Amino acid sequence: MVEFPERAKKWGIGADLPELLDYLPRKRRLFYPIANAFIEGLYWRDATSFGSGTAQIVRVLLKRKDSEIANRLMEVLLGIAARREHPWNGAWLWSRLASMEMPHRDLMWSEFIRCSEESSNVSRLLAWAERPAASKADAAVLSNQLKLLALMTTTTERLVRDRATRAMVLLSESQPRALFELAIQSLEFNDPYVSERVLAAAYGVALRNWGLVRRSPDFDSSLKVLARELLTSVLEVGAPHSTWHTLTRSYAEGIVQVLGMLNSRLVHPKDLASLTRAPGADESPFRPIAMIADAEVVDGESTIHMDFGNYTMGRLVDERGNYDMDNLEYVGVRRQIADRIGRLGYREADFQHIDQIIARYSESRRDGNRSDRYGKKYAWIAYFEMYGLRSRSGRLKEFPRHEPRSADADIDPSFPVEPPDWRPPLPDVFASSPVDRVQWLSAGQTPNYASVISLGRVDGHSGGWVLLDAVFHEGADDGRETQAWVTTAFVPKRSIGSLRAEFATPAPEHRDLPEPGNDFYTFLGEVPWSERFGSDIRRADGKPLVLNERILDHYADGKWREGYPAESTSRIWAWEGHHSPLNDLGNVYFPSPSFADFHSLRGVSGSADLIDRNGRVASIFRRHPGPGFGSAYFYVRKDLIESYLDSRLLTLVTMIRGERTLHYDSFERPIPDEIQSIYQSRINDFAMILGLE
Repeated sequence: MVEFPERAKKWGIGADLPELLDYLPRKRRLFYPIANAFIEGLYWRDATSFGSGTAQIVRVLLKRKDSEIANRLMEVLLGIAARREHPWNGAWLWSRLASMEMPHRDLMWSEFIRCSEESSNVSRLLAWAERPAASKADAAVLSNQLKLLALMTTTTERLVRDRATRAMVLLSESQPRALFELAIQSLEFNDPYVSERVLAAAYGVALRNWGLVRRSPDFDSSLKVLARELLTSVLEVGAPHSTWHTLTRSYAEGIVQVLGMLNSRLVHPKDLASLTRAPGADESPFRPIAMIADAEVVDGESTIHMDFGNYTMGRLVDERGNYDMDNLEYVGVRRQIADRIGRLGYREADFQHIDQIIARYSESRRDGNRSDRYGKKYAWIAYFEMYGLRSRSGRLKEFPRHEPRSADADIDPSFPVEPPDWRPPLPDVFASSPVDRVQWLSAGQTPNYASVISLGRVDGHSGGWVLLDAVFHEGADDGRETQAWVTTAFVPKRSIGSLRAEFATPAPEHRDLPEPGNDFYTFLGEVPWSERFGSDIRRADGKPLVLNERILDHYADGKWREGYPAESTSRIWAWEGHHSPLNDLGNVYFPSPSFADFHSLRGVSGSADLIDRNGRVASIFRRHPGPGFGSAYFYVRKDLIESYLDSRLLTLVTMIRGERTLHYDSFERPIPDEIQSIYQSRINDFAMILGLE
């Protein structure tokens, strides 16, 4: 099976490269011996011996409903496709898979990806792409591998899909042209899972690159080509690949927005209108409810289980009560989604057995990863299309101010980098304090956290830095701990005298500074330029609000007493890490939208640190392990703070609150009365306010 085509070529037999199978008597053409020999021999063949006869045998093998043969063959074809110069390379495999209908491809190729083991070519390709050296490969090699990674995103194995997406981002960060070209090509692929993730990767590369002073030489020109193609092919009225899939469309819109930040002259007012327009009446992929027969929703309804139907789809209808399955608007939306699932090609009879296996396997998995049923895949596609239509038509009240993106977005395509481990120079209060627990709580040394509020150098970065937010949680091996929180606010200079008088009296509970707001569904790379960053504290035109909060508002003596205007200095990026283990970063602190906008700050390379327009580091976020969730420190450059304060006649006020405490394992049960009384008296608490001098 290996040598015959090569020898036949030398002998000049036939117009095309013959296969040994063509010359065997029919009685000798036993399927499994021939299939096994053929599949095993493909790896060892000379590239020139792959002809139409070889392709015909592959088609015959794949037509048989034999998952073992199909998986083995796909494993070999993927390995061959990784060889760029081979005629059956990534482009060949892409064209073959793209020609299939989505259900057929899922039953064969996507199942192969899902069932692949750690020693498979799927794992090898992902591992290669995740190596830092891989991004330095030849452009043609990268283009080939990107196609294979994109093909992996048809899978319902979430971790594989996420790893393939991240690999496309990392491979293309310094050589973006091939990915941007593939993003355009992916619009023709008849599986929305593919175009969604290739566009996600392209948007991720754009987010990680645009703010760099020295970026890839072909980044700007390649991004321009991609953005213009997305406008004409996806976003404009009548576009041939128009979609209201909320994730796919948001990635395309984001790419155009990034181009506008690079050069506003390249994005015209008509283009901007395409980014915010509502869908036209004829742009919906959903049929009118009255046209949908009961029989046409049977397959779709079989995929909609209780949690997805109630909690996920239920969010598509405002004013619907939980578990209200009779809400008329919900009934109609659900019927349209079920119909759409069927028209995407899902048939319960084809997928039921596999979906049952996936459901049973997922219940027993202990690795924390998830595989969706194929029915769930088709349901997610229809759901995101419906979410996009309804949100952009004004039928979701929380969109866009409080929920600027679907809560079901599964990845952050900028793939944030874990902040470095660093700790400011703090004195050891435990060494100089009593070890006895009672004495520690009542008379231990108070940490001097004020000593690290202003530093000349932070984690190797010089220039003067000010601590705007921090969580200190430190401990000794014997169970003694300190916890403290630093919060800051900008307040008008005219309010300083009144605030000084307010804080001079014993501080009741209401005398706190405003806490930073949270962004749960904003990509880290969209901080701070996107209107999704702090969407709830922006004006209607998208500009950040200034002095939008108040401090010391409180109720006393039978009336509500108005406090003083203030502005939180920070904003918390709080992406929900449960969506993907590749985005499980935890909270990150950034400068407030108003401050960041004032200085035109930007994020690059998935870092938690922002830079200014000259490429200098502007903000630094660091963590340090310790008790509980450890400590976190957020510093901003002093000169930037001073210019902001001077420009707007503001003052920076800093509050430090904390306590000496004990690790929860150190408490006896029941807690001794002496320790309880200390906590009740709060003599273990400490507080300080700075900036009112």
